[in-house]
Amino acid sequence: MSRAAGNWIGMLDKKTAARSIPAVLKALAGRQVPLRVTHCITYRCNLDCDYCARHGIQVEELSTDEIKRTMRTLRSAGARFWSFNGGEALIREDLGDLLSYGKSIGMVMSFATNGTLVSEKVEDLREAALVSVSLDGPKEVQDAARGVSYDRLIEGLEAMALRGIDFSLFSVIGNHNIDVLAEVIDLAEYYGTVAFFQPVRIQKEDIFEKSTAYFPEARRMRDAVAYLIGEKKRGRPVASSREYLDTIGRCWPDKMPGVECFGGRLFCFITPEGHVTRCCDTLRWAPGTPGTDLMKHGADALGKIPPCDCTTCYSSLPLEANLLLTALRRNPLAVAGKVLSGLLFQGRIGS
Repeated sequence: MSRAAGNWIGMLDKKTAARSIPAVLKALAGRQVPLRVTHCITYRCNLDCDYCARHGIQVEELSTDEIKRTMRTLRSAGARFWSFNGGEALIREDLGDLLSYGKSIGMVMSFATNGTLVSEKVEDLREAALVSVSLDGPKEVQDAARGVSYDRLIEGLEAMALRGIDFSLFSVIGNHNIDVLAEVIDLAEYYGTVAFFQPVRIQKEDIFEKSTAYFPEARRMRDAVAYLIGEKKRGRPVASSREYLDTIGRCWPDKMPGVECFGGRLFCFITPEGHVTRCCDTLRWAPGTPGTDLMKHGADALGKIPPCDCTTCYSSLPLEANLLLTALRRNPLAVAGKVLSGLLFQGRIGS
């Protein structure tokens, strides 16, 4: 049996965790420390997923040197965890170089991918602490939603497993796959890794709201969440936290979770053009926000991130982090380690 290294949560070593605690405490006190940065390095993608609205956006991306400068700037401001996202991050020919550079300046590096380019570029991924691979379900489901991609994704998983590169699976729950979540869990189990889940949502770039065609009835989403919680209790590799899944069950699709938002304070996102913003749901407006251009304003751009009057919040990283940090206020000793693991790995194995 092929498998990826299974002790992914152990990659957060004690020294990194200890050095990160002051940043968490500062964020709880209201200060800005970009401990965890997600850089949407490009909107370009080699697939055309039906429920994604970003892949057609054309912008001028930062160069390799500009990205390295941005990494140095935010590393000096407190960043320790850096994740590249897209679009498809592996479209960029410099991703391997950037992963190596981030690690060389003391950051823990990860990135998200659709998996289809991994096998041909796997040697570039050795400096990634974790690779998050998007998977909707079995071949017929995956290929229908994303275009022919499943076989290449599996080739990518095999290539990483062979080389001991840690990866996890990430699945967007919608009408297309809500009845086959078990197969995502089975594949994670086969490779000795974990699976994160997130409900389909309307991206702010989706001005025609085409993703609503993938919205299941609220009852079906609650049933799916209940199933995932049940599998988690059985010890299956469902990495989304119980708190996150409970919140999705209660609030999806139109209620706002009652948690404090730490977007822009302890974690932030960067657009391909180099504007810093609160989270993935504010990427669309960031380039028009004065003072947020990191190339022009450096770390001062963090102080220009505006508040956001959100009406929903279901994205895995922001909501998981906000739930964790809200819990930290109530019981600091019990959840401190989970907070740091969640910020790095876009979720956690919670109770």
